[in-house]
Order: sequence, then structure tokens, then C-alpha cells
Amino acid sequence: KNDEARTPLIIDTDAGVGLTAAYMASADSRNKVVAFCLASDLRMLAEQFRSKASISNLEISQAVDLQKWRIDTLYNNNDCACARADLICLNANKGREYLLKEMDAWMPVAHRKTIFVLKQIRASAQSAEAWRAVKQRQDVTTTMDLGDNGLVFLDPDYIRRHYKLRI
Repeated sequence: KNDEARTPLIIDTDAGVGLTAAYMASADSRNKVVAFCLASDLRMLAEQFRSKASISNLEISQAVDLQKWRIDTLYNNNDCACARADLICLNANKGREYLLKEMDAWMPVAHRKTIFVLKQIRASAQSAEAWRAVKQRQDVTTTMDLGDNGLVFLDPDYIRRHYKLRI
């Protein structure tokens, strides 16, 4: 499939009540957004919000289904193009080892233009350590520290550099 014609895929692995995921889905109806909620009550709230807002391009799943979704998407999907994520949101506040494992687990669905959004990079000492570790990864070319969140770029054509927004 032509890369221009494929549906952009956005994955939020720690969606809470799904407001950010709903915004990303409603911002452009061509996006497919998959949001994973950590708790069943949060998932119910996210589903209610999605339903009331009539957002059809948002899929909400329980976080326990995350590994199964990854496997099903990667290995059981005939259309490999839709198994390519353009934006992947991860929570840095779960610690260095967790974040590095999660990034590794999502790399098979990433491509050279994928952007990782890391939430809460300054929420704790462990999230700050996780952010520093991500910046050292060989597959990361550019990062942008936006304060509470960080952007991670994989594009090998980018200059290896780490930016920090100063306000």
C-alpha cells in the first residue's frame, strides 16, 4: 500500500479516561486511534464519552489486552500497512525498565517516521531517569523535552540531537 494512502495509526497505551485519545481521533477522522485504559471503570467512562461524542475512529481496550492486541496486529493482520503506528504514547512515570521494555515491545509497529510521546517525564525521579535512558538509545535520533512530556523521533535522517523547550 502507498504510505500516503494508509490510515494514520495512533496508539495511547495509558489512556486514563480517554480524553486525549478522543481528541486525537476527533482532530482528524482519517486517524485510527487505539486507546488502552488501565482500569475497567476508566474504560467504561472512555466508552461512554466516545459513544456520546460519536467518535467512530477510536477503539478503546482494556490495558490487559495490550499484549494480545500487539500480537494480533503484528502477526495476524493481512494488511501489514495498518500495523504501522505513526504516534505511540507511553507513560514515563512507570520507571526506566518498564519504559525501555515498552519501547522495545512497540518497535515492531514503529517505522522511521513514528513519533513516541512520553508522558510525565518529570513526574518523579524514576520518570526523569527513564527519560535520560530513552535519550541514550541507539534507535533514537532526536528528542524534544517539552516539560511534562517528551517527543522521541526515530528518523535516521534527523541529526542526533536533544532539544529542551525553555519558557
